[in-house]
Amino acid sequence: MVFDTLPLDKSQLNPIGRRSVKTYFLDTGVNPLLTSRVDSASLGFLVSGSHADGHHTVQRDRFHDAFCIGRRGCKDSRENYDLRQDIFGLICDTACSLDRMSGGFSIAMSLSGGLRPGSRITPENIRADVYVPRSLMEELPHLKPIVATLVQTFIKKIGVEVSERWLRGAGGMHWDIRNGEEITVPGTQPVFPEAISRNSSRYAFWGRQDGELEELIGAEGGHGHDASGHDMPEARGPDPEVQRLSEEIRRLEGENSRLRELIEKQAAVITALRAAEQQRAEEVRFTFDPKPPSASMSQVPTPRAATPSPQDEVPASVGGSPAAGRASSKASSTRSRVPGGTKANAATPEAVRTPPVTPSASSKRPARPARSGPHADQGGTSTPSSKVSYASATRRPGTPVYARPLGSAFSTPIRAGANPPRPLLSPVSVGSDSDTESSVTPSSVRARSPLPGPGIPPHAGQPSTPLRASSTPLSRCPAVIPGFGYHSAHYLKSIGQTKYANKAVELVVEECVSALWHDELFYLLDITMDQALELAYMIMMDCDEQGLLPVD
Repeated sequence: MVFDTLPLDKSQLNPIGRRSVKTYFLDTGVNPLLTSRVDSASLGFLVSGSHADGHHTVQRDRFHDAFCIGRRGCKDSRENYDLRQDIFGLICDTACSLDRMSGGFSIAMSLSGGLRPGSRITPENIRADVYVPRSLMEELPHLKPIVATLVQTFIKKIGVEVSERWLRGAGGMHWDIRNGEEITVPGTQPVFPEAISRNSSRYAFWGRQDGELEELIGAEGGHGHDASGHDMPEARGPDPEVQRLSEEIRRLEGENSRLRELIEKQAAVITALRAAEQQRAEEVRFTFDPKPPSASMSQVPTPRAATPSPQDEVPASVGGSPAAGRASSKASSTRSRVPGGTKANAATPEAVRTPPVTPSASSKRPARPARSGPHADQGGTSTPSSKVSYASATRRPGTPVYARPLGSAFSTPIRAGANPPRPLLSPVSVGSDSDTESSVTPSSVRARSPLPGPGIPPHAGQPSTPLRASSTPLSRCPAVIPGFGYHSAHYLKSIGQTKYANKAVELVVEECVSALWHDELFYLLDITMDQALELAYMIMMDCDEQGLLPVD
């Protein structure tokens, strides 16, 4: 019998629409071997989007419009039944593909609501089509009674009410379903039936009377019965091999955790050691710690071995006094010891120094009293003296008290404001005594040249030598403060010193050799030793820019 076909946009979910879609695909050159797939594709095309089309409203005890549309063009009720079975088969195909792709578990249960004519509305007369993944049911057989219980509950709690509503809807359409042939109720079924075909994951469940399923499950020991005749394996204890492997895994996990903790601890130790090494490198870089001269140090070769170091040698007097020879013979040590070998006690930081000596009108200025230290002059007694306080920044908490071993370049104390201003180019007076160590009192800054003389290379990076006069002395006072320039001023500002700190810089540069600059700055400005070292380096840079040359 030939049927008319409809365009795709006019096709609906009924046999005519299905044939129209199928004919369309076949006429476009689809391989006839794919006819079954084209049949399912036509159903999928027609049902696509139905769950979200918004047409879900149905009147009470009435059928949806699709109920009547699906029966158009059917020769008999069998064709409509086959169409509904094919739609559920499409659901099973989709769920099976989903389970295979996701590795999950899907279950689909469906009942039509209509009963065979002459049937009573009881659970045992209701059939439910069910899809479950067959592979998981065979791998996990203890799930079979669980699925059977779910289906029985679905039929008993939902199927009975849906069947009653279906009868009310059929009465609204004036269908006469009171008479029919006598139906034979299916006999006793296993807990879990076999699939409808050999390779299918689709099952047909019939409802049971109350208590029947529970008795079957109890009789089979809690496991479902496979209709194919294969008995389910009995429950056994855990496999010893599995237990052994599990214990080995737990042991390895614990060992792994222990090793991770050890690695973290070692990484922390390595980080601390690297930080300490870096800190030591920085300290070595910025620390300059001159030590008192000794006999062993005088024998160590230096780049300037031909010229004695200013720390080890007292410079000769400008006037050429007889004490100059004796002073140079004692250049290996700038301190003297008590004849008995005892040391004088060092002055405490809180003590006050002896007031400065007022210069007399005589032509020779009296020598300044020697600073108290661990040694006393030869032929004399140990008389501890104390520090003099200078106007500087307040000592910060935790700052260590630094006891200076030397007061100046020539073992003489430095007093702020104790001496009257002296001419810039006045000579240096050297006092001497036959029984005591020479006491050289610097009276002014040594003459400095603003620019390096011809043939004399500038030396800016030697903080261990004092500044001496160049070949051409200055004829007038320089326009700048010796040793005080951009670098030292910027650093004084960065450490919080006042603008009057330049006086301390000028005093240190004029009165002391460069090797003791940091020591005097530490005492005068009340700063840390690291800051004093940095400031001494900045002063040396300013001296280089001002043309002041270190002694070769």
